[in-house]
Amino acid sequence: MNRTLKILGIVAGVVVLLFVALLVAVGMLFNPNDYKSEITAAVQKATGRQLTLDGDLELALFPTIRIAVGSATLSNAPGFGNEPMARIDGAELRLGLLPLLSRRVEISQARLTGLELNLARDARGRDNWQDLSGGTAEGGAAAAPTGDSAAANLDRSIGAVEIADARIVWNDASTGSRWELTDFGLEADGFGPG
Repeated sequence: MNRTLKILGIVAGVVVLLFVALLVAVGMLFNPNDYKSEITAAVQKATGRQLTLDGDLELALFPTIRIAVGSATLSNAPGFGNEPMARIDGAELRLGLLPLLSRRVEISQARLTGLELNLARDARGRDNWQDLSGGTAEGGAAAAPTGDSAAANLDRSIGAVEIADARIVWNDASTGSRWELTDFGLEADGFGPG
């Protein structure tokens, strides 16, 4: 019995070691910056907006999955000017690796720095983010998807959200109002079901 446990322990240790070695190898051999053009093309196809990734993309897989992006901009909707709708200095997302195997998305941290968000409504009442949120161009909501979705069955939780050095501008041409929130920061903990 003792010998069997020892062999099982060795096998389990070797499997864990191979798994860690595989994650390290993928992290060292895979450069997410090689896929910038594919990412920007996918955003263009999905939204009709131009995404510009000026900063580096980073990916680390162990002990947690870490996805980070440097400075980036997202163009504005047609008819809302040439100023970008959104600009960031950087963003980072940390996910638990092992919970993904159990169909749980555990985000330990989501961080956004240097956000500049330019929100607007034109004289006809159209918002410059409606096309991104699933709304139609005339302000109606898009039809809700039907059927079972794999994403609907995932457990999701977020440990901490941090927004630092943000600036949000709201321009409403339908009422002539404009407001600006500068040097905005937010730290929040414990998001998720329940």
